[in-house]
Amino acid sequence: MKGLLCYHSQSGNTALVCRFLSQKLNQVDWDLFDITTGNPPNLASYAVVGFATWTYYLALPPFFEQFLDSLPTQTGKPAFVLNTFGVMPGQALYKMNQTLTAKGFNVLGGYSFHAPESYPPYIAKGWHSLEAPTAKELGEFSTFCAQLGEQLENLSAGMLPKNAKIKLDLFSRLIQPYSESKIRREMEALSIDPVLCNQCGSCLQACLYGAIADAAPTPAFQPEKCKGCWACFNHCPQKAIFSEKIQASNQYPRPAEALLVKLGG
Repeated sequence: MKGLLCYHSQSGNTALVCRFLSQKLNQVDWDLFDITTGNPPNLASYAVVGFATWTYYLALPPFFEQFLDSLPTQTGKPAFVLNTFGVMPGQALYKMNQTLTAKGFNVLGGYSFHAPESYPPYIAKGWHSLEAPTAKELGEFSTFCAQLGEQLENLSAGMLPKNAKIKLDLFSRLIQPYSESKIRREMEALSIDPVLCNQCGSCLQACLYGAIADAAPTPAFQPEKCKGCWACFNHCPQKAIFSEKIQASNQYPRPAEALLVKLGG
């Protein structure tokens, strides 16, 4: 049975979890698809489709939302959802389930995976979550994988699984996703150190929203297009990007070493 796992990963945490998940769910021959690389393969070629993303201000990244909106309508296509988070899972899983269900997918289940924090303002506050996931959380994730694996085996045997009910807990219901104005306030204006910047173009490649222009002597930010994702900051190899409160020491460009060890990366 063929499966497609579509993921959006800024720091590499989500991609790492997806690779781990695909190995756990070995009942299925998985193709992994990074949604930033182009249009997805034909979904009709797959018996099941997974969707995974990082948590963006307690909700879904705009790029990922656009991807979900672009998907063709289905008639009961089995799917599952996953989000990674550092401090709070927010409403990402719930919103994925809502969108995919409206698109005609049959969502089998979902999981919020606790990972090291990649959001620079939280890192600056000392909210690193570097111990994540704990042994208990890894055990819970293994249980989710086992349950999903059983559903996939039933699917392979011709048994149609039931649609899962993914609900918001009280905390996620009370703490709403950030508004656009709050995102802008939290991010502040970004600057580039002209001494450190070597015009490598990494920030332009990292930005999915066209919010950075190629200019001399350093790239130029276009705040009206910026979505506050911090990809440019996290992936500047020269650590030349900063704001008044957030310095380069708060970068998270790749999965933490402890996470790589825990997930066999």
